[in-house]
Amino acid sequence: MQFMYVALVVLCSFSTSRSENFRLVGPSVSLIAVVGEDFILPCSLQPKISAVDMRVEWFRLDQAALTVHLYTDHEDKSIEQAESYRGRTALFKEELQEGNTSLKLSVVQLSDEGAYKCLVKSENWYDDITLNIIVEVTGRDPVITLEELYVSGALSLVCESKGWNPEPEVEWLDSEGVTLNAKATQTHRDSEGFSVKRCITIYKSDSNRFYCRVKQRYHVKQTEVIISNKSFMMWRISIIFNFLFSSIVLIAGLITCAYCRRKEYFFARMGRFRIHEKRRVDKEIEKNILCRVDVVMDIGTAHPYLNLVDDGKEVKYGEKRKDFSDAPNAFDDCVFILGKEGFKKSFYFEVQVRGKTEWTLGVAKETIRRKGEIALKPEFGFWTLSMGNSMFCPSASVSPRHKLKKVGVFVDYNEGVVSFYDVIGKAELYSFTDQHFSEKLYPIFSPGFKHGGQNTAPLIITPISESRLKTHI
Repeated sequence: MQFMYVALVVLCSFSTSRSENFRLVGPSVSLIAVVGEDFILPCSLQPKISAVDMRVEWFRLDQAALTVHLYTDHEDKSIEQAESYRGRTALFKEELQEGNTSLKLSVVQLSDEGAYKCLVKSENWYDDITLNIIVEVTGRDPVITLEELYVSGALSLVCESKGWNPEPEVEWLDSEGVTLNAKATQTHRDSEGFSVKRCITIYKSDSNRFYCRVKQRYHVKQTEVIISNKSFMMWRISIIFNFLFSSIVLIAGLITCAYCRRKEYFFARMGRFRIHEKRRVDKEIEKNILCRVDVVMDIGTAHPYLNLVDDGKEVKYGEKRKDFSDAPNAFDDCVFILGKEGFKKSFYFEVQVRGKTEWTLGVAKETIRRKGEIALKPEFGFWTLSMGNSMFCPSASVSPRHKLKKVGVFVDYNEGVVSFYDVIGKAELYSFTDQHFSEKLYPIFSPGFKHGGQNTAPLIITPISESRLKTHI
């Protein structure tokens, strides 16, 4: 009798334990949300047991595990929620009893696009699923303009439209709705979405009505242009007149140049141009020095094979650090390290790259992804320049004619510009323009990998000498 009682207790305990096990279910395909509308991210327990006493957490996978919504101890915890989601998220509290842990996201924004994880945890069990959200934005009506006139009488028309997401298709059609051959679509992406541009060349013909159509999955916008034969004739006359006028100006210029010294004049002019360019860049660098900052690298963000010396001013690829742990802010796959301090202002710093065959320098947003593989692109919060580090898909790469020794990095925060300079050679290497910054930017560094006996030199943050400072103080 006592044996049967013990067996019954064990069986009940096993049954209770099994009843607490659950799995999360949700869609496996990408979901489409529309800007400005409310959207539900589906997630529920299977079997449909109560989640009232459980921890329900939603967070972004593509933004350093940014907390979107947290429910625990029978209430929402907004203090841990990312500011961009406050007041826009809610669980269906009345349906938690039925295992519904879906999240309602109000007034969808373009920045909401990305990968989300739903994590539900009971006292003895947990499970999670990942949802991918594509935010759809319908762009502006296409605008058609005349781009170029040819002597033959042909016209080059360009069709442009802005503010789309995801990237739309662009096509040109004739009056019968037949798709016409056109140049490849040019695409640009910024904080407002995709901008597209596509050109076509047309000739005098029976057809005088053309359409530019920009379309997404469920949305189409179209603009019409009518080109009459009279317009062709007037534009052709205008082209001939401009051609004759330009020819007269050119001949007059050649006659004037005949009075100048010939080869000596042109060679001297080119030399003066190079000197002028060096002087321009030199003045630009010295002006940037006024925005200098003291940059120190943060060991808490370093990949485990990066070693710091000289109080965080030098970094090189070496042996794995024995004291390295799974730090939440550290890079675990890509060999990078951030500066300790971020800046929400214009700033400038210089780094010695002498003797290196690989390196990456630049700035990055505070909320960048640090775990797993990353893509060094502005849309993911990276503005970098690389030499030899093509494996990181760099924002920009450089192959200078001479070996670089020192690189200057300047951020004009208000104007949205990130520029890189060859400090010794007095040359501008690359600039990102028309960017938009809304959060702190941190210096980012990678000394690259060692290849046998090559690329062993460290990256060194160099101070600005007093003599250079006194020039502009």
